[in-house]
Amino acid sequence: MCNATDLATECVNPHEKRAFAERLLLYDRHPGGIGITKKVQLLFRELLTAALELISTCNCLSSSGCPNCIQALSCSEYNEVLHKDAAILILKSVIEAEMSYFEGREDSSNNFTAV
Repeated sequence: MCNATDLATECVNPHEKRAFAERLLLYDRHPGGIGITKKVQLLFRELLTAALELISTCNCLSSSGCPNCIQALSCSEYNEVLHKDAAILILKSVIEAEMSYFEGREDSSNNFTAV
C-alpha cells in the first residue's frame, strides 16, 4: 500500500536548455527509501499495462489529460509538457520493448544443448 506522496516521477522543465536522457524516472520520495521502488520493479509490466488501460479509457477531452489519467498535482512544472496521446504511445512502446527483452532472454536460455 502506498499513496501519491510515497513515489515521485521526474517533471521536466520545458524551459530547461540542457539535454535530458529519454527515460521514465520513478523514485522513492522518502530519504533513504522505504522499499516501494523495489516492489514496483517486480510489478513493472503489470503497472504499465494498468496505466495504459487507465489513460486509454479516460473520458477527458484535453490533449494534456486530466488528474485522473496523466496529470500529477505534485508536478513542479504544472504538467506543462504532458500530452495524453504521447503518454499512450510511450507506454505501448515501453511495454513492447520490455516484452521483447524478456522473451529474448527466455528464448536464449532455452538454447543450451546437453552434451
